[in-house]
Parts: sequence; structure tokens; C-alpha cells
Amino acid sequence: MKKILWITAAAAGLLAAASCQKDVVNDTLEGEETVVTFTVAAPEVETRTISDGEKVNIVHWAAFDNDDKPVKNLAGTAVVNGKTATFTAKLVKHYDYNFVFWAHKGDEYGQHAAYNLGRFNEEGKVIVNYEGLANDENRDAFYKQEIITITKDNEVRTIELYRPFAQINFLAADYEAVEAVGLHTDMTSTVLIENLPTVLNGIDGTVDTALEGTTVKLAKAAIPTEDQYYEITDPNTGVTTKYGWDSMNYILAGDKVNEDMTGVFYHSKKTDGVNIVVPNVPYQRNHRTNIIGNFFTETVKIDIIVIESFDGEFIKNYPVI
Repeated sequence: MKKILWITAAAAGLLAAASCQKDVVNDTLEGEETVVTFTVAAPEVETRTISDGEKVNIVHWAAFDNDDKPVKNLAGTAVVNGKTATFTAKLVKHYDYNFVFWAHKGDEYGQHAAYNLGRFNEEGKVIVNYEGLANDENRDAFYKQEIITITKDNEVRTIELYRPFAQINFLAADYEAVEAVGLHTDMTSTVLIENLPTVLNGIDGTVDTALEGTTVKLAKAAIPTEDQYYEITDPNTGVTTKYGWDSMNYILAGDKVNEDMTGVFYHSKKTDGVNIVVPNVPYQRNHRTNIIGNFFTETVKIDIIVIESFDGEFIKNYPVI
């Protein structure tokens, strides 16, 4: 089941629970105003722990005009509590606001070391820092850009947020052999990835390619333990296959499929280790790329399965280098 965040917008008085929130007043536009309540929530729950959205605890938001300039006094944050966050703002009717939303797990100041939001309120940009640990579920985040025009009182809007990332997973088809000899215990893994974008322009959804030709290496960390196994069901046969989940990382991605990335998976226990190099890895925003192979026994081929919005899939086979 895919994981999404929702934003519901309603005129003042529709959601009484939001009455205690502070209003954000837009004083740069003329016209009839109405107070709009935004509610952010995560109504769907995944059966697996990884990618369930539970880590997200704050939403950053900002509004821009038709020239992509920030609207004065129309930006802020809202705390997520129980998968729900609410804030109110006064909007001028019949005016097109370009809202940008970004939700992540913030520290006590609402910030995240992996995501620089210093230019968010002014430019709608998020700069990704790839330094840090591999296999870090705390990097999960959600994003959406939406044109919002209020035309009447008590108007309700529901906006679906989605991940601005591709999730790159290395899954072991030979996990049973690994478990049989106890190799899976205390194992660490990391990835080296080339040709990654680093900046999301939230206003139009584009990403840059500032790191073209540069290798990014996430620090070695324990393999995912929230969910040790990953199951994939063949949509044609209905047969479910179980794999060992050995690496999981979020990578900033654009809307179109990109195959410029080279992924290197390194797993080890104590001093022993194995490198798996996979060229031309396809990745796309809000998609999972599952790289499947016999990483611990024989390495004949690797299957790459790209799952769109966590539904549907296609497979490519790559030889191991």
C-alpha cells in the first residue's frame, strides 16, 4: 500500500479544531479575504515500517505569486501530531497562490541536517545534503506544489503530497543462505551513487544536476532493521517472493525516468565485504527501484524492478561488473 500525506484546505469555521492556531495574514494583496484552514494528515498506513511516513513531524509551507515571488507574510511551519497538522491563513479570493509544501522529520527547530531550507520561503528551494548515514529512514520526506484559488467561503481542498525522492533498495534473493550461517547479524552496508541532483525547485518541481560526474558515498551503517525482509508480489501470477532488505536510501529525483546513475552497494560483516556495481540504474520521483540479486552467494545477474508510486512494476536485468 502506498503512503501519502494529505492537505485539506477549508474556509474558517469548517474545522473548529483549528481555531486555536495562529492566523497568518497576507497584507500585500487587495480584495475580499477569507480565512483558510490547512490540515495535513497521513490517512493511509503501510504494513511495513520503512516508508510508513511516521518519522515526519513538521510541515514547511510558503506561497508565491504569478512571478514566483514570495507573498509577504504567507509562509510558516506546522507541527505534525498524530499524522495531522493544522494552520490557518487569510487568502484573497480569486487570486492564484502557488503553494509549496515540504514535510520531514525536524529537530527542535524544525530543521533537518539532510535538507537545507534556507532558501525555501524566498525561492521555494530545498538543497539536499548527501552526507550522513546510509539506510536512514529519518531522511523520508514529502513535497507538493499546488496552485490554490479560493472562490467562495467554506471551500474545501484536498491535496496529496508525495515523495520527491526515488527509493533505491538492494534486496538479497539469497537471504535464506545468509541466515543459515548467521551472516546477516550485525551486518553493515553503504552505497556510492554517481550523477545525483542536489536542489529541488519547489515552485516548478524541477531538480538540478549539480553533482554530475561526482560520486556521493553515504556513511556505512547497519542494514535496515525496521523491516528485515521485503516482499514483492508478481501482478501477473499473484506469487509473492521474499527478499532480504540490505540497503535502503532516498535519492532526490525528477518526474522523468533517469538512467544516468551508477550504484555501488558494499556490504560487510567485520572485515569481510563485497562490492556490487550496477550501471545505468533507472530512478524516478516517487518510485522505488529494487535491485535484486544473489549478493552473498553466486552473482549471476541482477534484476532491477521499478515500482511506480509503490504500485505496478517493470523489470530490467543487468550483469554484475
